[in-house]
Amino acid sequence: MACDTPFFPRDLVVRLLAATRPEDDRIVVPRSGGRAHPVFGLFPITCRDPLAHWLAEAQNPAMHRWIESRPHVYADITGDPDPFFNVNTPEDLVIAARRLARPPER
Repeated sequence: MACDTPFFPRDLVVRLLAATRPEDDRIVVPRSGGRAHPVFGLFPITCRDPLAHWLAEAQNPAMHRWIESRPHVYADITGDPDPFFNVNTPEDLVIAARRLARPPER
């Protein structure tokens, strides 16, 4: 999990697993607001060697490009605010602090 994305869903793995079947060899990538979040994806073990090779050879190792070249499926994850909100700037940190100060939704 990315350390700058503190609000990802607690049941994310369950949601990702629900998007595929055990016999699938597909990558499952969460998506929110139309944007994919490959760092949170589930990757079959069969991806290990091809991904390592691609990362070693690629001049621009953008994960989305490699994922699009493999069997994959997206799992739409909704939430307000975005569950994949990144804390990258001082302003983002203020937003995250405000969000943490609110009582949890039930």
